[in-house]
Amino acid sequence: MRSSQHQHFWQQQDFSKKMGRILDFLANPWVAVGSIALGVAIGLFDEQTGLKLKWLGDFFVTLLSMSSLPIILAVVVTSIARTLKSGETARYVSRTILVFVVGALLVAALSSWCFATGAMFWSIGPDTLSFLGKILTQTQIPLGAQTPGGGEGLEQIIPENVFDALSSGKLVPLLLVSSLVGTAIGVLPEHQGETLLSVCDDVYYTFLSILNWSLYLLPFGICGLMASTVAQMGASVIVALSFILGLNYLVMLVLCLLYVFSIARVARMSTAQTIHALREPIFISFVTMDPFPAIPSAMRCMSETFKLPKVASEFSVPMTIALNGHNLVVQLALAALFTAYVYSIPVSVGMILAVIGLSAFPGSLAGPSLPTLLAMVPYVFSPLGLPSEPGMVIILLTGPILAPICGTHTLLSGCANAALIAGVASSSDDVETISDAQRKSS
Repeated sequence: MRSSQHQHFWQQQDFSKKMGRILDFLANPWVAVGSIALGVAIGLFDEQTGLKLKWLGDFFVTLLSMSSLPIILAVVVTSIARTLKSGETARYVSRTILVFVVGALLVAALSSWCFATGAMFWSIGPDTLSFLGKILTQTQIPLGAQTPGGGEGLEQIIPENVFDALSSGKLVPLLLVSSLVGTAIGVLPEHQGETLLSVCDDVYYTFLSILNWSLYLLPFGICGLMASTVAQMGASVIVALSFILGLNYLVMLVLCLLYVFSIARVARMSTAQTIHALREPIFISFVTMDPFPAIPSAMRCMSETFKLPKVASEFSVPMTIALNGHNLVVQLALAALFTAYVYSIPVSVGMILAVIGLSAFPGSLAGPSLPTLLAMVPYVFSPLGLPSEPGMVIILLTGPILAPICGTHTLLSGCANAALIAGVASSSDDVETISDAQRKSS
């Protein structure tokens, strides 16, 4: 009997070691990179198999959304409530708006300059232009992408009830409800609302654990996503759109480096050290094509590694990621100029200045949401005399390929926003954070 128990114990130990090695392998960043390459290869050389793998990518994205939305709810509620209770509201909100507006103008200017420079050295042949024209005229725009009227727009922003905001999976209604709840708790007397904040803390840590578990499925999910995306677009479409795809990646990579440099200056660290410290949230946002799963890791880096005030990291980082649409400014500006290029409309200095002004503010207020971005297209294209539907098609076609860099760009813009707003402050100025509240309640 003792011998069988001893044997069973060692079998369990061997099983645990094997599972540990498997999980470590699945969590290896190079495995995720290999999965991306494999997915692209499947989509290019075996379209039928790539389309069949779509369910795998959809399952992974749904699993991430299930975990991310409660995390966003908890983070936004607690960050707003504790910022209001700390008395730092005016300081952080005013600086956040300033960074949004000034940043949007700079992003639009950089995008327009890169397009003008790129068009001087990259010419699109007549056959490619003819093929692009056919794509832009034949691709159908989903009904949900049409510009909503006033009443319809309000219906998309304001949910029928709180549970609808949670169950619909739409980010804007969820942010509205979370902001209202956080504000309501924040204006309560000092010791009221602590129970709700404690519940939000528990929700945060519970779904963070689920999110970490789901990332073990990342190699399979990212392979399915890339395979189905490339198979649906086809190699010919990707080649035809290579100019605007390359420009989008170039502009967002430059912006990401500027964000990292800003964080490094505030934290008084080298650029290499800053990139190394942010490697985990950068990796998560890139391979999941979504900045929200990386929010917990980013907040931890900003407060612990870069020594920012915790109220800044827990307020500015999630709020900027949720509301800042600077990557959409890039897409709007480049899509407008590319549409003019395809339709042989002269791109003058006046048009470039108009693109900067028109794309900056709608894009900065759209938030990182593709449907909202599509709704903004007519407001930018119509004053320029450009057809709106081709612009929507360009954004729809390039969106899946740009998703990885858009996720990373949005994440780093949130981190840079927190750094620029708060700077390095002493821990005596910090207010109670999620982790502090968790320790007190336990």
